Amino acid sequence: MSRDELDATVAKHAEAKAEYDAVTKELAQMRQELSDLQREYADQRQQLARLVADINKRSDQLHRVNNEIATARARAFGAA
Repeated sequence: MSRDELDATVAKHAEAKAEYDAVTKELAQMRQELSDLQREYADQRQQLARLVADINKRSDQLHRVNNEIATARARAFGAA
């Protein structure tokens, strides 16, 4: 192998190594972003579950109040 061929091979290797390092760094960043998104998704699902539970609780309370109003109306004004 001539000196020029060796220099070209070394240059290609250095370029490939630099590209590999850049891709490895980018992959690590993407993995971190994915992990962050997964954590955020899980947090939002928990928050949504709490909101749904609160909505259901308030809906039950509203139905009770409506029933009490209907019962009070029926007592006051006769059967509806």
